Amino acid sequence: MDGIASLLGNPVTLAVHIGFYGAWLIWNGADGFGLPSFDPPPFSLLTLTVSLEAILLTLFVLISQNRIREQADHHAHVDLQVNLMAEQEATKMLGMLQSLCAHFRLKEADDAEIDEMLQSTDPESLFDHVRNKMAGGE
Repeated sequence: MDGIASLLGNPVTLAVHIGFYGAWLIWNGADGFGLPSFDPPPFSLLTLTVSLEAILLTLFVLISQNRIREQADHHAHVDLQVNLMAEQEATKMLGMLQSLCAHFRLKEADDAEIDEMLQSTDPESLFDHVRNKMAGGE
């Protein structure tokens, strides 16, 4: 479906459509240059053709958008997993640094802000907090 959407969404396809429907209108219009008219005004067959094409193109675009959304959701999930792992690693390294500072009796070992940073992050509570903020809460 993505291939069809890509094929139909380019300037060449636009030019083909303009040429095709322009020829249709000229052929079936005023005198059609002496050619027999197969769809005289008000162009019922042309209306049917354009309507069916619009429905199909809309469906192709919607299918492509759904696929793109699914890919974006998957990428966001992978990004979340990587970010959570990085946060765990950073917390672990911070704990190790605090232990080194404590071992060497440095004043930085007794920092309350570092103690707070060493608390593990609960993703569910973080998600709930973000949802509440987005919903206008808090």
